[in-house]
Amino acid sequence: MREQPFRNSPHFGFSMTNQRFNRVFVGLVAALSLSAGGAFADAAKNNVAKSNVAKNDTAKNDATKSEAAMAARLVSAHRAASGLPPVRVDVTLNRAAALQSQAMAAQGVMSHEVGGAFPDRMRATGVRSPAAENIGMGYVSLEHAFSGWRDSHGHNVNMLNPEMTRIGLARATGRDGRLYWTMVLSGR
Repeated sequence: MREQPFRNSPHFGFSMTNQRFNRVFVGLVAALSLSAGGAFADAAKNNVAKSNVAKNDTAKNDATKSEAAMAARLVSAHRAASGLPPVRVDVTLNRAAALQSQAMAAQGVMSHEVGGAFPDRMRATGVRSPAAENIGMGYVSLEHAFSGWRDSHGHNVNMLNPEMTRIGLARATGRDGRLYWTMVLSGR
């Protein structure tokens, strides 16, 4: 599905880099959540996962630069068949994709929300609207991920959006060995 333009809403979140502080904080929030129905614990786990993914303000991207370039070539060829201009690799989008792939791999979940709300994640990495994201889990190669996205109506719409001019790609390996893929597209 095509993502909606960013909303002007405050971003609630916090960054913790000290793992020990994270464990203490989660413990305190978990204790508090016993009387609050678990909402605090869920928020704490999500923020700890984000801070663990973003260690040293970088995320490991298992995808190589050549895979990002290959993704740009595959998407550009697909777009050309529809009379659309090519996309080019953007390092900021690669970083945004890496953060999401790492968050999904760390949690073992394929979700657009596991790393935070899409508009908030894009804003935090400096990506401006219009932007869209395709994610996948279990694809064994970039070619398989691309085929899956091309064959999915909503993902295909993202790749064929005429406003998109840049692309970022990342993959991360989960503890179970599954690959978590993220493609971020943007017009600016």
